[in-house]
Amino acid sequence: MSNDISFKMKVNIVDAAAFDKIKGGVNIDWKPPHKIISKYKEWADLGLSSLIKRQDFVVADEFRTTNVRTCFGFGTMNKECCISNGGHYLDDKENYKNILDYIKLIFKSNPNPDSAFAIGGKNLLNNEYSLPNMNFFLDIFKLKIPNLTCFCEHKLPYSETDFHYSLKDDVLTICTTYNTQPTANEYNISTPEEINMCYRKVHLADGDELYINGKEVDAKQFKTDNI
Repeated sequence: MSNDISFKMKVNIVDAAAFDKIKGGVNIDWKPPHKIISKYKEWADLGLSSLIKRQDFVVADEFRTTNVRTCFGFGTMNKECCISNGGHYLDDKENYKNILDYIKLIFKSNPNPDSAFAIGGKNLLNNEYSLPNMNFFLDIFKLKIPNLTCFCEHKLPYSETDFHYSLKDDVLTICTTYNTQPTANEYNISTPEEINMCYRKVHLADGDELYINGKEVDAKQFKTDNI
């Protein structure tokens, strides 16, 4: 990072082909410990606790994850101190019970973030923890982080989002895939109208710039309080 600190993030929404060309970044998996090792207590009893760690959270200056659906994806950044972390939080019962510990993990590794982004969540009958998780994260982020950009609550049942973030360039790249039926053709967001069609909660932090497939679009329409 240069000494000329900027708190303006570039958000670029791209199609799947463009996203696949982005290389680099630590991969964030969605699996929490209770999904990785079903008998992790026995591992701990054998003195192997160091093998039990979260794959759904990273501290890195470049990271990525895919297939954020009912889960909650995010990144928090302190650009002055050059610190960033990211996560992909599964919406199951165990994670819902442990969400406060996960929140503490975020702010322990990045105590004073100046900005953040939030992605995901979906209102489905068989995913009862998705929106409670999402709203809990958003409430904490709004309280503790001054600049929050949000693409939350997929409106369409058949939709998902991949994202990549680079702290060096301060660029968030998003690819949202959607369709209206399980057997229908898949599409990627390519217009501002499709952003509102795909997400219920959209907000760009002051100063953040918005691009679609590399072309700048007017971000003022998304600088709202819709979070």
